[in-house]
Amino acid sequence: GPDPDDVKAAIDILLGANAQAVVDGATLYALSGSGTAAATILYGGANRLVGGSADLSIKVGGAVAPSWNGSFNMNNPSGDSLVFDAGGVILRDGSLTGNQTAYSLQVGGASFDSSSLTAETVTGHLVGPGSSPTPITGVIGNYHFEHGAAAAVDGGFGADLK
Repeated sequence: GPDPDDVKAAIDILLGANAQAVVDGATLYALSGSGTAAATILYGGANRLVGGSADLSIKVGGAVAPSWNGSFNMNNPSGDSLVFDAGGVILRDGSLTGNQTAYSLQVGGASFDSSSLTAETVTGHLVGPGSSPTPITGVIGNYHFEHGAAAAVDGGFGADLK
């Protein structure tokens, strides 16, 4: 597969001093936008793919607490679906961390909600050239959810922000 470093370079992830300058900077960036999300759901010994939309918003700079939130809505023709909201903080290195704030998984006729989650991670990173006038052009990330031995979800998302 592709070298992760090559992929990161190609999408211009904001790193290091570039990210710190934006997050710590005097300019407030309150941006939002839409993109895509997809996930593989492991259930009953088989993988099922769902795809759909990601709607994200971020606030960084201007002395606000750097934060993000998103809504993700995926499904497939077989009736499987993953719908969740998530949010959290943006760190000085431009990375996003957070958790689901609303969650529903339908797979193979079974339903799961946040009460049965045994593990979860939602992470991401700001994307952009790191220079003015718009140092942030998007966000990219991934997520992982587990419901004990019953089901596991691995997925990713990306969105352009304006």
